[in-house]
Amino acid sequence: AKRSLIDAARLSGLDEATLQTLEAFPDAAGIIQYLEDLETRNTEELTRRFDQGSDIRDDFVKETEDFRERQDKYLQIRNFAENPSAAGDIAMVFAYMKLLDPQSVVREGEYATAAQAGSIIDRATVGTYNRLIAGENLTPTQRAEFANAAKDLYTNALDGYFNTRDAAVSRAANFDLDFDRDVTTQDFQQISLDDLRNTKEYTADDFEDLAMDEADRQRI
Repeated sequence: AKRSLIDAARLSGLDEATLQTLEAFPDAAGIIQYLEDLETRNTEELTRRFDQGSDIRDDFVKETEDFRERQDKYLQIRNFAENPSAAGDIAMVFAYMKLLDPQSVVREGEYATAAQAGSIIDRATVGTYNRLIAGENLTPTQRAEFANAAKDLYTNALDGYFNTRDAAVSRAANFDLDFDRDVTTQDFQQISLDDLRNTKEYTADDFEDLAMDEADRQRI
């Protein structure tokens, strides 16, 4: 019976050190008890990894919420810059304000008050946004400035994301957890650093054709 238990344990994939431990037992009863205790310890360890990994994952998701909102708005701004239109000006500046402060309660398409904008969004941006709501358009220079400033803001947000992720990885390691295996395989970064570095710096010239089209429509 002892030999059968050891052979079965070997076939199940137990490591050599554990098999040698089993060989030291004088009878099958000792082996059975050891294997039961080993299974209990393994189950407890899996539960610990799951619980601690879940806690770290939940905190990581919560702590990166603002980053994910900023990243979404930056992607929108970059799309507006690549496909500029007068109709997109309001959406572009609204996305820029949310990039500045994801927690602001300004609503797209509505006039923004200082209270809604909060202390992070500057008055000049709020004023520009309200003038767009009133029917004005961005100048080519303004479009370029918003697009370039958005890139700088997102770069800073990405640095913060890396710091948050590194802290979560370190926290996992302190609990003897592997971040990708026990916490999450999800990486919220959608824009690589190389992609960000290769994003062009816009100038007013990039939007001059749109400005000429707008001027022609106003003359009609």
